[in-house]
Amino acid sequence: MSSYLMMTFLKNSRELIQAKTYEPIVLQFMNQSKKIFPETYYNIKDQSHGEPDFISASGVKFDAKLLFSTEQCELLAKGEEYLLDWLKSVKQELSEASRMLRNKNFNEIQSTCLYKEIERRLPDKSVMENTIFFTPFPIVPTFDSIYGQFASDILSVIFDTLAENEPQKLANKSNYIIYPTSDGKQIVLRNLSRLLREYCSIDPLLEYVSHRLVTDPNLNADLIIFK
Repeated sequence: MSSYLMMTFLKNSRELIQAKTYEPIVLQFMNQSKKIFPETYYNIKDQSHGEPDFISASGVKFDAKLLFSTEQCELLAKGEEYLLDWLKSVKQELSEASRMLRNKNFNEIQSTCLYKEIERRLPDKSVMENTIFFTPFPIVPTFDSIYGQFASDILSVIFDTLAENEPQKLANKSNYIIYPTSDGKQIVLRNLSRLLREYCSIDPLLEYVSHRLVTDPNLNADLIIFK
Protein backbone atom coordinates (compact mmCIF):
# COMPACT_ATOMS: atom_id res chain seq x y z
CA MET A 1 0.00 0.00 0.00
CA SER A 2 1.31 3.46 -0.92
CA SER A 3 2.00 6.00 1.80
CA TYR A 4 2.03 9.77 1.55
CA LEU A 5 3.74 12.48 3.53
CA MET A 6 1.19 15.11 4.51
CA MET A 7 1.99 18.67 5.57
CA THR A 8 -0.77 20.45 7.46
CA PHE A 9 -0.89 24.01 8.76
CA LEU A 10 -1.83 23.90 12.46
CA LYS A 11 -2.60 27.63 12.62
CA ASN A 12 -3.80 30.12 10.06
CA SER A 13 -1.56 29.64 7.04
CA ARG A 14 -0.87 33.36 6.73
CA GLU A 15 0.80 33.41 10.15
CA LEU A 16 3.80 31.30 9.13
CA ILE A 17 4.71 33.61 6.24
CA GLN A 18 5.12 36.57 8.59
CA ALA A 19 8.73 37.51 9.37
CA LYS A 20 7.86 37.78 13.08
CA THR A 21 6.98 34.07 12.97
CA TYR A 22 9.50 32.39 10.69
CA GLU A 23 12.58 34.43 11.68
CA PRO A 24 12.55 33.19 15.33
CA ILE A 25 12.06 29.63 14.03
CA VAL A 26 15.10 29.96 11.76
CA LEU A 27 17.13 31.40 14.64
CA GLN A 28 16.26 28.41 16.83
CA PHE A 29 17.42 26.02 14.11
CA MET A 30 20.69 27.94 13.77
CA ASN A 31 21.36 27.70 17.49
CA GLN A 32 20.61 23.96 17.50
CA SER A 33 23.32 23.44 14.91
CA LYS A 34 26.82 22.28 15.80
CA LYS A 35 28.34 22.04 12.31
CA ILE A 36 26.59 24.26 9.76
CA PHE A 37 26.12 27.11 12.25
CA PRO A 38 28.84 26.51 14.86
CA GLU A 39 28.51 29.79 16.80
CA THR A 40 25.81 31.40 18.94
CA TYR A 41 23.44 33.61 16.97
CA TYR A 42 21.29 36.58 17.93
CA ASN A 43 18.39 38.49 16.46
CA ILE A 44 19.19 42.04 15.33
CA LYS A 45 16.34 43.97 16.97
CA ASP A 46 16.81 47.29 15.22
CA GLN A 47 16.40 46.79 11.46
CA SER A 48 15.18 50.30 10.70
CA HIS A 49 17.98 50.92 8.20
CA GLY A 50 17.85 47.63 6.32
CA GLU A 51 19.99 45.64 8.72
CA PRO A 52 19.97 41.83 8.32
CA ASP A 53 18.05 39.53 10.65
CA PHE A 54 20.79 37.79 12.64
CA ILE A 55 24.36 38.21 13.79
CA SER A 56 26.79 35.66 15.22
CA ALA A 57 28.90 36.10 18.34
CA SER A 58 31.86 36.91 16.09
CA GLY A 59 29.92 39.49 14.06
CA VAL A 60 28.93 37.49 10.94
CA LYS A 61 25.57 38.66 9.56
CA PHE A 62 22.71 36.63 8.10
CA ASP A 63 19.38 37.40 6.45
CA ALA A 64 16.49 34.91 6.40
CA LYS A 65 14.44 34.50 3.21
CA LEU A 66 11.18 32.54 3.08
CA LEU A 67 11.37 30.40 -0.05
CA PHE A 68 7.83 31.00 -1.31
CA SER A 69 7.04 32.89 -4.48
CA THR A 70 5.02 36.12 -4.32
CA GLU A 71 2.06 34.19 -5.75
CA GLN A 72 2.37 31.47 -3.09
CA CYS A 73 2.54 34.03 -0.27
CA GLU A 74 -0.53 35.79 -1.63
CA LEU A 75 -2.44 32.50 -1.71
CA LEU A 76 -1.48 31.63 1.86
CA ALA A 77 -2.40 35.12 3.02
CA LYS A 78 -5.92 34.69 1.60
CA GLY A 79 -6.69 31.84 3.98
CA GLU A 80 -7.55 28.17 4.14
CA GLU A 81 -9.83 28.12 1.08
CA TYR A 82 -6.83 28.85 -1.14
CA LEU A 83 -4.61 26.04 0.15
CA LEU A 84 -5.37 23.82 -2.83
CA ASP A 85 -4.20 26.54 -5.22
CA TRP A 86 -1.08 27.00 -3.10
CA LEU A 87 -0.46 23.25 -3.15
CA LYS A 88 -0.74 23.12 -6.93
CA SER A 89 1.78 25.95 -7.25
CA VAL A 90 4.29 24.27 -4.92
CA LYS A 91 3.97 20.87 -6.62
CA GLN A 92 4.33 22.44 -10.06
CA GLU A 93 7.47 24.26 -8.95
CA LEU A 94 9.12 21.10 -7.61
CA SER A 95 8.06 18.81 -10.45
CA GLU A 96 9.25 21.32 -13.04
CA ALA A 97 12.78 21.32 -11.65
CA SER A 98 12.75 17.55 -11.16
CA ARG A 99 11.62 16.99 -14.74
CA MET A 100 14.54 19.07 -16.01
CA LEU A 101 16.97 16.91 -14.06
CA ARG A 102 15.26 13.64 -14.93
CA ASN A 103 15.65 14.48 -18.62
CA LYS A 104 19.21 15.66 -17.99
CA ASN A 105 18.44 19.12 -19.32
CA PHE A 106 20.82 20.68 -16.82
CA ASN A 107 21.37 23.75 -18.98
CA GLU A 108 17.66 24.60 -18.67
CA ILE A 109 17.47 24.61 -14.89
CA GLN A 110 17.65 28.42 -14.85
CA SER A 111 14.27 28.55 -16.59
CA THR A 112 12.49 26.85 -13.67
CA CYS A 113 10.43 28.74 -11.11
CA LEU A 114 12.50 27.34 -8.25
CA TYR A 115 15.75 28.63 -9.74
CA LYS A 116 14.20 32.05 -10.41
CA GLU A 117 12.85 32.34 -6.86
CA ILE A 118 16.23 31.54 -5.31
CA GLU A 119 18.00 33.89 -7.72
CA ARG A 120 15.54 36.70 -6.98
CA ARG A 121 16.29 36.51 -3.27
CA LEU A 122 20.07 36.69 -3.59
CA PRO A 123 21.29 40.06 -2.31
CA ASP A 124 23.12 42.50 -4.55
CA LYS A 125 26.86 41.95 -4.85
CA SER A 126 27.49 45.01 -2.64
CA VAL A 127 25.60 43.42 0.28
CA MET A 128 27.95 41.22 2.29
CA GLU A 129 25.47 39.40 4.54
CA ASN A 130 24.89 35.66 4.17
CA THR A 131 21.50 34.35 3.02
CA ILE A 132 19.44 31.62 4.70
CA PHE A 133 16.56 30.25 2.63
CA PHE A 134 13.79 28.62 4.67
CA THR A 135 10.84 26.49 3.62
CA PRO A 136 8.50 24.38 5.80
CA PHE A 137 7.96 21.72 3.14
CA PRO A 138 10.39 18.92 2.17
CA ILE A 139 11.90 20.48 -0.92
CA VAL A 140 14.22 17.51 -1.50
CA PRO A 141 12.38 14.15 -1.33
CA THR A 142 14.21 10.94 -0.52
CA PHE A 143 15.40 8.47 -3.15
CA ASP A 144 12.20 6.41 -3.02
CA SER A 145 9.97 9.37 -3.89
CA ILE A 146 8.27 9.91 -7.23
CA TYR A 147 11.16 12.11 -8.30
CA GLY A 148 13.70 9.42 -7.44
CA GLN A 149 17.41 10.10 -7.55
CA PHE A 150 17.02 13.25 -9.65
CA ALA A 151 15.17 15.25 -6.99
CA SER A 152 18.02 14.80 -4.54
CA ASP A 153 20.18 17.02 -6.74
CA ILE A 154 17.76 19.89 -7.33
CA LEU A 155 19.37 22.27 -4.87
CA SER A 156 22.97 21.44 -5.72
CA VAL A 157 22.35 21.78 -9.47
CA ILE A 158 20.52 25.08 -8.98
CA PHE A 159 23.29 26.45 -6.82
CA ASP A 160 26.04 25.29 -9.19
CA THR A 161 24.24 27.08 -12.02
CA LEU A 162 23.84 30.22 -9.92
CA ALA A 163 27.54 30.14 -9.11
CA GLU A 164 28.25 30.08 -12.84
CA ASN A 165 25.68 32.72 -13.81
CA GLU A 166 25.91 35.06 -10.81
CA PRO A 167 29.48 34.72 -9.45
CA GLN A 168 29.62 38.31 -8.18
CA LYS A 169 26.49 37.88 -6.05
CA LEU A 170 27.92 34.75 -4.43
CA ALA A 171 31.48 35.96 -3.93
CA ASN A 172 32.77 36.18 -0.35
CA LYS A 173 29.49 35.09 1.26
CA SER A 174 27.70 31.86 2.08
CA ASN A 175 24.19 30.67 1.25
CA TYR A 176 22.19 28.22 3.32
CA ILE A 177 18.84 26.47 3.16
CA ILE A 178 16.70 24.95 5.92
CA TYR A 179 13.86 22.50 5.18
CA PRO A 180 12.24 19.36 6.69
CA THR A 181 13.33 15.86 5.75
CA SER A 182 10.90 13.96 3.55
CA ASP A 183 9.62 11.94 6.52
CA GLY A 184 8.90 15.15 8.41
CA LYS A 185 10.88 14.06 11.47
CA GLN A 186 13.95 16.29 11.27
CA ILE A 187 15.19 19.56 9.83
CA VAL A 188 17.97 19.69 7.25
CA LEU A 189 20.51 22.52 7.47
CA ARG A 190 22.60 22.88 4.32
CA ASN A 191 25.49 25.11 3.41
CA LEU A 192 24.93 25.41 -0.32
CA SER A 193 28.31 27.01 -0.85
CA ARG A 194 30.11 23.93 0.47
CA LEU A 195 27.50 21.20 -0.08
CA LEU A 196 27.49 20.39 3.63
CA ARG A 197 24.39 19.28 5.54
CA GLU A 198 23.31 18.61 9.12
CA TYR A 199 20.16 17.21 10.72
CA CYS A 200 18.48 18.82 13.74
CA SER A 201 15.25 18.62 15.72
CA ILE A 202 12.14 19.85 13.93
CA ASP A 203 10.51 20.93 17.22
CA PRO A 204 10.61 24.74 16.62
CA LEU A 205 8.35 24.28 13.56
CA LEU A 206 5.81 21.93 15.14
CA GLU A 207 3.65 24.71 16.58
CA TYR A 208 2.76 25.76 13.04
CA VAL A 209 3.14 22.74 10.76
CA SER A 210 2.79 18.98 11.13
CA HIS A 211 4.08 16.23 8.84
CA ARG A 212 2.74 12.69 8.93
CA LEU A 213 2.63 9.57 6.79
CA VAL A 214 -0.87 8.49 5.77
CA THR A 215 -2.47 6.09 3.28
CA ASP A 216 -5.53 8.24 2.52
CA PRO A 217 -4.38 11.82 1.83
CA ASN A 218 -6.51 14.93 2.00
CA LEU A 219 -6.14 16.04 -1.60
CA ASN A 220 -7.87 19.37 -0.98
CA ALA A 221 -5.69 20.78 1.76
CA ASP A 222 -2.35 19.21 2.39
CA LEU A 223 1.02 19.12 0.72
CA ILE A 224 1.57 15.62 -0.62
CA ILE A 225 4.95 14.00 -1.19
CA PHE A 226 4.37 10.56 -2.71
CA LYS A 227 6.56 7.77 -1.36
